[in-house]
Amino acid sequence: MYIKYFRFLVAILFCAITSCSTVREKPRPATSTGKEAKREFRGAWIQTAFQGEYKDMTPARMKKDFIRKLNYLQACGINAIIFQVRPEADAFYKSDIEPWSRFFTGEQGVAPAGEFDPMAFLIQECHKRNMEFHAWLNPYRASTAGNTRFADSHIYHKHPEWFVTYNKQILFDPGLPESRQFICRVVRDIVGRYDVDAIHMDDYFYPYPAAGMPFPDDNRLAKRIQRGAKERLAPGEREYPDPGIETYHPAHQALGTLRYQSLRHLPQQEKHRRRIG
Repeated sequence: MYIKYFRFLVAILFCAITSCSTVREKPRPATSTGKEAKREFRGAWIQTAFQGEYKDMTPARMKKDFIRKLNYLQACGINAIIFQVRPEADAFYKSDIEPWSRFFTGEQGVAPAGEFDPMAFLIQECHKRNMEFHAWLNPYRASTAGNTRFADSHIYHKHPEWFVTYNKQILFDPGLPESRQFICRVVRDIVGRYDVDAIHMDDYFYPYPAAGMPFPDDNRLAKRIQRGAKERLAPGEREYPDPGIETYHPAHQALGTLRYQSLRHLPQQEKHRRRIG
């Protein structure tokens, strides 16, 4: 009788110990096949502004160089490439809105041999490797030093009133709805024609202030305030970029919709895309 009770108590104690050890077990480190690893973002940025090697490359050599970089980055564990496709209101891709970049061909507006499209090529090569491709844009910058020779097709010639010059830079005026709408048009064009996984906006704010050099928007700001607009006046703290983010949001929603509908890549990427938007 007592032996039966003793065995019963031992069985209960064994179950309790086993249950406690299971609960207290430390999480296992993430592996390359674990859920934790799939959620990691391991990105590498490929800059095109002020990179002189592109203009001296043939399309064949450029493809070979891109493949070399992607293979190396993949071996390092990188799973996303952020490629600068619009450094100066120009394009490292085929566009009917903005000219080819001078950093690509050496002269703004001059097409590459065979109209080679780096963004289309990189998207294809990234997805082959189960890597994401993120398009990196500089929304407001049109000229980094004020000495860029704009191509005849550049929007600056058609709408110079959309731009301001500050500290030798030529920039879209962030306070103008027309500027923001144009940039949104560029984003929509990219997400509508290319299978990009994300859009990166760089320098989406006012330029860094130069000592003793106020940003030249006081006249327009005064007119807006006369019409009842309430905006902060401290340089670098304008509220203009805020409407810019709101303007671009529908384009980013379009990106999320496109990615949700895209089922052409591996499950790991599909799961990530379904979280976008």
